[in-house]
Amino acid sequence: MSYLAIVADEEYHADLAEVLGRLRQDWSDAVVTFSGDPADAPHPTRGLVWEYLRDGAVLDANVDVAGQCLYLDGAPELVAEYAAWFRAFVPAALDMVFCDDEYSFEHQLQPGVSSEELLEQLR
Repeated sequence: MSYLAIVADEEYHADLAEVLGRLRQDWSDAVVTFSGDPADAPHPTRGLVWEYLRDGAVLDANVDVAGQCLYLDGAPELVAEYAAWFRAFVPAALDMVFCDDEYSFEHQLQPGVSSEELLEQLR
């Protein structure tokens, strides 16, 4: 299943170079499959694309060109970890929403949320 972590403020844009730097620092085993000119992206809305594998669990992830949405597809444990990780990029004063791609649920993604708290929402 696919999940989204969306910044609820159209004025905010995460710096994709900063996200890439932190990704390489915090998730050094992540395999970045695209970072560069959006015109060359495998999909026109994706600004940064990566894959992550841990203990047989796979995660495909990307941040949109605007730096406002993190798309996650994969194991719930990894989805929760990455969503909590991405929340740290967004100023605490801004709201974020965590939902699935069918919008069958929607939760506020609070500053400082733990991956364990997010995982509970996925169950």
